[in-house]
Amino acid sequence: MNDTYLTLMAILRSALHAEPFTGEISASSAEALFHLADIHSLLPVVVDAVCARKELRGEVLDKYRGKAVQKCTRQLVQYHSFLSLLEAAQARGADPVVVKGILCRALYPKPYLRLSVDDDLFACRNDFLLLDGLLREEGLRPDEPDADPSVAYEISYHKEDSPLYIELHRLLFSPDSASYGDLNRFFEDAAQRTEHVTIENVSIRTLSPTDHLLFLLLHAFKHFLHAGTGVRPLCDIALMTDRYRARIDWQRVYDACEASHAAVFAGALFRIAERYLGFEMPEVFSEIRIDETDLLRDLLSGGLFGTVDGDRMHSSTITLDAVSADKEGRKRQGALAAAFPSVKYLEKRYPYLVKRPYLLPAAWAQRGFSYLAASGKKDPQKSLAIGKSRVELLREYGIISRKND
Repeated sequence: MNDTYLTLMAILRSALHAEPFTGEISASSAEALFHLADIHSLLPVVVDAVCARKELRGEVLDKYRGKAVQKCTRQLVQYHSFLSLLEAAQARGADPVVVKGILCRALYPKPYLRLSVDDDLFACRNDFLLLDGLLREEGLRPDEPDADPSVAYEISYHKEDSPLYIELHRLLFSPDSASYGDLNRFFEDAAQRTEHVTIENVSIRTLSPTDHLLFLLLHAFKHFLHAGTGVRPLCDIALMTDRYRARIDWQRVYDACEASHAAVFAGALFRIAERYLGFEMPEVFSEIRIDETDLLRDLLSGGLFGTVDGDRMHSSTITLDAVSADKEGRKRQGALAAAFPSVKYLEKRYPYLVKRPYLLPAAWAQRGFSYLAASGKKDPQKSLAIGKSRVELLREYGIISRKND
């Protein structure tokens, strides 16, 4: 295992338990360590843990410390803007269910160090139109102006000159996904089990501890099927497990993971949290026997949600096709076909294909350019190699079973 990977995990272990980091770290390795923390959206946590170390003083530490301060300042503005938005919603009689984000942040010993780009609201179906109108009244605008709030399962909103970015969900997972759309079945009655927690004197409605932990696990699983999960979701899961262990219906969590072919993946996550982060393994997952090393390497190498570069992101076409093919009992398309999907696969993302399917080559080009623009990478062969390697990882963790290449 890469020494930088191990150092990051050791620092996180100390930070999540509010203990000082006393391990060895050299000035020559600082750049790689800070870069790794940055691509996992954990830079403030790591900088805070090591900034007092004399051996690290210099330009590298100064650069990343400045970047961490900038990120934390932005997060603080976003944090208070979101709380104000919730108060405005409640004043209008709405009480949306909040997931992830601010609630995960509250679990950390130093909450202001835990970053997030967006905040998620779960409308539980009935309140979607009400909340859509409220967000617009508060000055937020949908990223896709033509999105129809009467049918969309999710709409993203941003506010001009503000870090506030909201994702409003009618369903927690895309119902159109052949790979994981069926995960919504585990949350059909979640609105009946919600409860309130208080943060900064604001009462926030959220999922029950069992539902919330299950959602964090399945959300991590969804991203694993795409291009990767990253380490921050692992930290969130470990902290929520530690905080709410006695209140979680562990058998229900396990049964849902097992039904989704995610039990081995979840068991490996908990094993990593135990061995590398110092959190107790849930008993119901302790009987799963799997080497977690390959998963840990995948979590670390891909950055947060596998967004380390466009090649890795583009590889998701191959892994998602492998999962859907396994579920449907069909042969995989193969790497090339997965990289150039059908009209049916792309028409929800590019509505012009519905009436003009002959524009499929243009959609392929548009889709490809969007990946490349995110990273500047231009190596399709690398994407294919990453995808093939990660398909093997899906087999290793019991997510797909048929060798149907």
